[in-house]
Amino acid sequence: METNKLTEVFNSLQREGINARIEDRNQTLLIWATSEGYSEIALGLIKADADLNHTNNDGNTALIRAACENRIDIAIALIKAGANLDIQNNDGFSALILAKRRGNMEIYNLLLEAKADTKLATNNGKTADMTEEGCSPKKSLVAPRDPILERKIIQTIELI
Repeated sequence: METNKLTEVFNSLQREGINARIEDRNQTLLIWATSEGYSEIALGLIKADADLNHTNNDGNTALIRAACENRIDIAIALIKAGANLDIQNNDGFSALILAKRRGNMEIYNLLLEAKADTKLATNNGKTADMTEEGCSPKKSLVAPRDPILERKIIQTIELI
């Protein structure tokens, strides 16, 4: 089934370019690649100047998803590329709050060093300082792979 998602991503990329959206949560290719662990695709999109701050239906950005899924390489690239550190999703969670909540402390520390706002609060009033480390741990998503189709997607990104 994931091959169908990769096919959808490839077709969307060809039709609409690097900021294309896919049906699943109305997310950009960058948010999807970050969420699903397609690091090479995500890094290629960042390098190709994809919009770093688009949100999906849940209000999540690629940086928020990187913080949730502990995608350190993608988080570093997003921060260096100038992603907005302080966007809050529909529930008020920022990347900083979610990194701490999930116990992804390397990303949490990277966000602190980059000056993410520690005073932002969730809809329930919790700030990063009030959130317990690892109080909502989650195993990172790992999507099925199709190396041939992934390579086609990366090559298409490089041509844009």
